[in-house]
Amino acid sequence: MDLLSPKFHVVLTPGKSYTGGKTFFEDNTDLIYTIPDTEVYHHKHNQLTECPQSLIDALQLFLMGVAITVNIQGKENFLSMMIHADREQDASKQFYDWVKKLIGIWAERLNLSDTDPSKIELVKEFKENYIEAVRRIDNPPSFDIVIQEVLQAILDTNMELVIQGSREIDWSNASSHILVGADMLNRGYTVEGLSVSYMPRYSIGKSNADTIQQRCRFFGYKLNYLESCRVFLPNDSIIEYREYVEHEEIMRTMLKENTLAQLEQLLVLSSAMNPTRNNILSSELIKQKMNGWRQLNALQHIKENYSFVSEFLNSQSFTNYKDFRTNDRNHRYVKLEIRKVIEFLKDFKIANMPDALRKSSTIQYLRYLADNKGIKEAYVFEMSYGVSEGRNRSLVDDKGNLKINNIFSGPDPKGYEVYPGDKGIKFENSLCIQIHKIRIKGDTLSVKWGGQVLYTLGIYYPEDFAHSFVGIKK
Repeated sequence: MDLLSPKFHVVLTPGKSYTGGKTFFEDNTDLIYTIPDTEVYHHKHNQLTECPQSLIDALQLFLMGVAITVNIQGKENFLSMMIHADREQDASKQFYDWVKKLIGIWAERLNLSDTDPSKIELVKEFKENYIEAVRRIDNPPSFDIVIQEVLQAILDTNMELVIQGSREIDWSNASSHILVGADMLNRGYTVEGLSVSYMPRYSIGKSNADTIQQRCRFFGYKLNYLESCRVFLPNDSIIEYREYVEHEEIMRTMLKENTLAQLEQLLVLSSAMNPTRNNILSSELIKQKMNGWRQLNALQHIKENYSFVSEFLNSQSFTNYKDFRTNDRNHRYVKLEIRKVIEFLKDFKIANMPDALRKSSTIQYLRYLADNKGIKEAYVFEMSYGVSEGRNRSLVDDKGNLKINNIFSGPDPKGYEVYPGDKGIKFENSLCIQIHKIRIKGDTLSVKWGGQVLYTLGIYYPEDFAHSFVGIKK
């Protein structure tokens, strides 16, 4: 948007056999395996001294997948396994040595007599993983047939250490490829025929959303052999991917339904992730949370908003919230369909960028809740409806920008009825919008607005709906 000023956009849809984020992290979560915390590699905090059991299991599942999908069923010419442990090349070399040694030993032991104790022990290990290997296969071949082909798969395995200066891979020269690598496998590298991914890498701080997406070498056109695909990840990475997929679905839906101008360069994103590396963004980020109470500062389009809100209020049938005995503390509400709440927000004009982003993100998330979470209604409150002239508020300077000084009146434990404060006027399990009628006090900061009466909004996001959004300050 900043550099190219596009006039239109198109949301591309992959082919039917594409398996992406939704396939793995929503529709087929049984294909995702959690690597135990003790086996998650980190070059500083958890340098492993021996090959982790989860990697051994992943290798056996991969080899049986090759035996079944390539050798027995003939559905593919080859399959691949990717192991990405860390950005450090030394870690890749360690994992490469472990795997090379393992499959060499396995080949020797599988060539022994059926009565040899070491072969019997190894076959027993494979048999335990066989149940998982064929779990999603209709009419699977017997274990005896599979284990015979496992030896052939091992003998036809091409192992590659993918680091700087590595050779180009000839995918057609083997039925089984195992790639172990550092950052070269992290981004932009295509692993053909990838069926099993083992990625014990994790980050101490926040992950960048674009980086974890680019690590998804296991996305692709794999429907033909999806039953042999497995992804091994640390628990924190699984959570990040699931959140990423959820937010990507929100964005794709919004991109299909809106112009780029309407989207206002907004991203709905988990607070656990940064959108990308800060040094490659062209503008300053605005990052705020959608949880608890937030106020908007509608200091522009005052007349238009006043006319619009007045008409809206006159068209509704309100219910009194509770009698707190004073006009300032008595409020009323109306329950509306999500669609009508969205229409109200769209027509309420906001000109400052942080609040415009909040408004836009709220509209996006309301749509997502309605479409995906079954939330069909929200509440709109008219605050202090008996105070016709509006409640007095001053303006404050917030880093060079004028804002209304706290539109919410505080709690009062005294009086006939304990008043919880404006922030207590809500329904806990629903998004709530408060309409506040404000008269701006005249002072040195408020020369332009002093005495003006305006409408502005307070929005309550329940904990169940809590989210973050990231936008670009224009």
